[in-house]
Amino acid sequence: MIQYELLNNTLEIFPIFWKNKNHNICFLPMWDNGNWITKLSSEEIINQELFNQKIIDYAHEHNADLVLSGFLENREHMFRTLGCEQMVEQWRFYHLGLDVSAPVWTQLFAPLDGEVVISMEEEWYGNYGWVLVLKHELNGELLYSLYGHQNIETLPEVWTFVKAWDKISELWDYSWNGGYFHHLHLQLLTEQGFNEWFVSKWYTTAESLATIENYVPNPNFIFRFS
Repeated sequence: MIQYELLNNTLEIFPIFWKNKNHNICFLPMWDNGNWITKLSSEEIINQELFNQKIIDYAHEHNADLVLSGFLENREHMFRTLGCEQMVEQWRFYHLGLDVSAPVWTQLFAPLDGEVVISMEEEWYGNYGWVLVLKHELNGELLYSLYGHQNIETLPEVWTFVKAWDKISELWDYSWNGGYFHHLHLQLLTEQGFNEWFVSKWYTTAESLATIENYVPNPNFIFRFS
C-alpha cells in the first residue's frame, strides 16, 4: 500500500484549481450531523439549481471562491430527499471523494503526471455525467485520480499522457454533469479499487468503511488549490 503520509512530504503535487491564483476556501459539511443540509427545505435539495444557489450564498457569506465538502460524509438525508432509489435500497450514503463547488467553466489541472485511462459519459440523472480518470505511478505502485461532473468539450482522449499542471478539463452544468450542483467530485482509487470498478462507486455503506481505503484512499493529500 502506498504510504500517503510519506508522499505528502516528499512528492510535489500541483494545484488542481487555477494557475497562479490564490484562493479562499471554506468547508461546508453536507452530512446529516451538520446543521446546513438539515435546515434546507425539500425543494431546495431536490431542485439542484436552488441547491447550487444556496452553496453560492454560503461561499459569499464566508468570502470564499471554493467550497469544500468532505470524504466519507454520511449524506443519507440528502439522498432520501432526492429519492435516489439505488442509494437508499443499498444503504450507500458515505461519500467516497471530495466535492469542490465552483462556477461552471472552472478549469482543472493535473496534480501529477499521468495517463488518461477513462474519458467517458456515465449517463442518466444522478451519475457523473462526463468523468475523467488519470493513472499515476508512485513509488512503483499505481494510483488513479477521478474527476467527475466534467465538460465533454474539454476532456482529453483516452491514452493521452498529461504532465503535472496541464489543463485536463472544465466543470460543467446540470445538462451534462448528472443533474447536480456545479462541482468537482475528486476521488482516488488504488489499483485494486480500479480493478474492482470503484470508478462507478462514489458512495459506500457503513459496513465497508473499515476497509474502504484499500480501494478508495482519502484524497485530502492530493488536493491542492493554490
